[in-house]
Amino acid sequence: MTLVSILTPAYKAKTLIARAVRSVLAQTYTDWEMLIVSDDACDYQAILAAEGLTDARLRFASTGAVGNGPSRGRNIGLAMSKGDYITTLDADDEYHPLYLATMLEAARTHGVAMVLLANKLKEDGEKKAIFHCQEINLKAEVSLLKLDDYIKINGCTVSLFRKDLASHRYFEDISHAEDFFFDVRFYQWVNVIPVIHEKYYIYHDNADSLTNKVRSDDKFIDDYKKVITRLEGDDSLPAHLKNMFLALYHHRLFQNYLYLNAKAKGQCADFFDFMAKFPQYFS
Repeated sequence: MTLVSILTPAYKAKTLIARAVRSVLAQTYTDWEMLIVSDDACDYQAILAAEGLTDARLRFASTGAVGNGPSRGRNIGLAMSKGDYITTLDADDEYHPLYLATMLEAARTHGVAMVLLANKLKEDGEKKAIFHCQEINLKAEVSLLKLDDYIKINGCTVSLFRKDLASHRYFEDISHAEDFFFDVRFYQWVNVIPVIHEKYYIYHDNADSLTNKVRSDDKFIDDYKKVITRLEGDDSLPAHLKNMFLALYHHRLFQNYLYLNAKAKGQCADFFDFMAKFPQYFS
């Protein structure tokens, strides 16, 4: 079998990590290792053992700090990983039992597979839409997306990828959409990426999560500016991809300025509300 490494940064996840680990233990595909990287100085091995969750496939590490962010934890896990394929699971989320089997089958053919997270599951069971794009229908079990389609996505993705395709790392100095910035670079190596139906990854809305820890509007603007600066100085990308990525991130920056203007006028409550009310900016 092919070993899959699962990267799980953990921040304020003492009450939630067991759910994530149980979902991994329930996978029909069993050749995996799970790298749980503490970002809050908690001993997650002891926390899980107290829940009766021990397994030789669980490995543990720490960022050595508190609140470094998900990218630091994922990069540490990536450096430790022994798998031929890599994927991620946030400590407050969970997998469908067929997640690894389904994603690995698609990734064996294309090198990379992704799940688009179109909704967050709130604590009361209600789904909160976080993806808007009129031009892409992702209701099929598997959709093959070219780069032109992928960059239209304004939502979150989770990838499972062949390790040798990941010469890049997660940006540690940005606090949102770091998964998108990481995943989009796979188009250097592949022409199409299969996107799997969202039911295989259960995305929970948790206010204390790493990705929600810093959520100011100004921070979004700052992060896009950082990515643009990085790209402008990156000579490793083919010119056509570099220009396409720069155009994309300049457009995302412009969308955020439009959002701030609409919010200041009282036309929307938050960015998700803005996407729903102004779909013309996301087509």
